[in-house]
Amino acid sequence: MNTKNLKIIKSDGTLAQFKSTLLESEKEAKIKIELLETAVIDEVVVFDEDLKLPPDCEFYGDGYQMLTSYVGEIGDIYKNSYSTFDTKFSLPKKNDLPTAYNYITINTPDGYRLFGATSCKSYRTEFRMNGSHLTIAQIFENKEYTAGNIIELEGIAIIKSEDSVEMFNQFATLINRNHPRRIFKEDPDGWCTWYTFGPDVTAEQILGSLDTIKGKAPYLKYIQIDDGYEPFYGDWLEVKSSFSCEMKDLCNKIKDEGFEVGIWLAPFVASGNSRIFRENPDWFIKDENGKPLNYDEAAKPGWRDIPWYSLDPTNPEALNHIVNFCKTIKNEWKASYFKLDANVWGALPFGHRYNDKMTSVEAYRHGMQAICDALGDDAYVMVCTAPFWPSLGLANSIRTSADIVRSEIPLLRNVKENMHRIWTNKKLWLVDPDVIISDSEPTLDKELVKLHAISVAAGGGVKMYGENPMEMLEKDASFLQRLINHKNIPAKLNYDLSEGITETEDYTDYFYFNFSKTDSKTFNNAPKSALDVYANRMVFPNGSITLKPLTAEWLRIKK
Repeated sequence: MNTKNLKIIKSDGTLAQFKSTLLESEKEAKIKIELLETAVIDEVVVFDEDLKLPPDCEFYGDGYQMLTSYVGEIGDIYKNSYSTFDTKFSLPKKNDLPTAYNYITINTPDGYRLFGATSCKSYRTEFRMNGSHLTIAQIFENKEYTAGNIIELEGIAIIKSEDSVEMFNQFATLINRNHPRRIFKEDPDGWCTWYTFGPDVTAEQILGSLDTIKGKAPYLKYIQIDDGYEPFYGDWLEVKSSFSCEMKDLCNKIKDEGFEVGIWLAPFVASGNSRIFRENPDWFIKDENGKPLNYDEAAKPGWRDIPWYSLDPTNPEALNHIVNFCKTIKNEWKASYFKLDANVWGALPFGHRYNDKMTSVEAYRHGMQAICDALGDDAYVMVCTAPFWPSLGLANSIRTSADIVRSEIPLLRNVKENMHRIWTNKKLWLVDPDVIISDSEPTLDKELVKLHAISVAAGGGVKMYGENPMEMLEKDASFLQRLINHKNIPAKLNYDLSEGITETEDYTDYFYFNFSKTDSKTFNNAPKSALDVYANRMVFPNGSITLKPLTAEWLRIKK
């Protein structure tokens, strides 16, 4: 990589004068710039070239957070996401060009190429495609820098390889040097209340489910209480009037039964209906008039208990408040699993902060670092609807897809979102593909539910059950135990996600996926005989296996 196209674009569109130093080591370029004038910087362009590739080259571009990703061909990039979510969570785009974040990959005639950011400490990195022309820019959000400032840009990697697995391994190694992975003592498995009881969850429902789990599925160790216990978003230490006991008492009861407590909260968000918002409006990100920024009117609307406002972690009082309720939930409620949701609202480039010199990335990382420091290494931090690269090193796990929806199109999209991100598992964080569902619901295609479950196994990440434990069938309990006993090692997937392999000391697993909606697909590298792990029976493919449309198989050979 060279710096011939490096340019600093000021807020008025003109170019700033600067000197640059390029440090390059093992496919990672780190650039330092020295400003020769005081400037309000919009962005720094670090790469701007025509790749001279044919328009039918396969393309993947990551989203800023879990709800968006971009796939297709470089001449026709389309969104692999819920269109409403992309509108809700997209960031401003330059020249309305297809824009990805964090990294992109391209399958070219002479191998695979990856362009990616190896760090995200201050600036988000955007990848804009205009046909085969690629522009890589780091976003400064119109912050002022004085002449003589030395600015270190985020690292950039350009990797070419004939092996896509090796390409991602190289990329992960470079990222880890800048953001070491946060590691917990174990990989949690458990049950989440949301998909059974939703926002109407009660203490009685949780305790009834706990009794069933003790008898049917004691391996679901973490009881994760999701959204619904709180009266309003932001008032995390209170319970709604229909909740029959204090959360401290409920959580301690779960601990006394030998299980671990997981708590859902959205640390950077508060509803306009909340007590914390009414009593402390100065703690929130401000609009142009100095009033708390209403995200539903000015930026990105929330999904429940709206309107939403965002606590400002650069405000010492607001940050102290965030830290204190996290400490209370850990120390008094005895929670060891923290599901932090709506995190992207802490990293959106809108409004004004108490420390307005910080970029949104810096402000978010400042808040997350304080939470991690307060909770310590003996707490498991999972982030959801979170900005991916700004969360590097600050979460044990990250949700990698939208919520489970029990119908074909969103469920299939959920599978693909997760599988595209499997390469990050056990390298950057533990991937969380949301929950396991049962095929007992008559409206669901059983083969599609099977495909989803096998994709979770291939991912080797978090395994959380999403159905009502009190209605758990014996076959579901049996499969859950096999899934949880499967070692958390991500499969090595080929580029089109159709085949994967996992090697352990005890067995070799083979994963096969057919994502076509119309055509069968034959694989000629199957074992001659193997255990069908999903069905728990021996099968004899004799070297070849054919899958019908939208189906998958998981085969195991013991060593």
